[in-house]
Amino acid sequence: SGSRAEAADSASVSSPYFHFGNPAARAWREMQSRERHPEVMRHKAALAAVDRSIQEYEVRMTHTRICRNGLSMKRAFDGTPAEATPRE
Repeated sequence: SGSRAEAADSASVSSPYFHFGNPAARAWREMQSRERHPEVMRHKAALAAVDRSIQEYEVRMTHTRICRNGLSMKRAFDGTPAEATPRE
């Protein structure tokens, strides 16, 4: 049955214009390699959630750094007298 899946996989990619693969063959290979086991799927979902959390945290920290830099620049400009600015 493995050769049938491989044949179906190669038949689905015979066109030079697109490559979608064979989802059924991919699912079968994942089941055979135990990647579709419920425990493995739970671990993959947990890792995906952690990856999303890390990305959200990094975005939040970048935003905070930009805001702090902008606020410190505003404070520096507010504390500088108008006569200290360069003239054209």
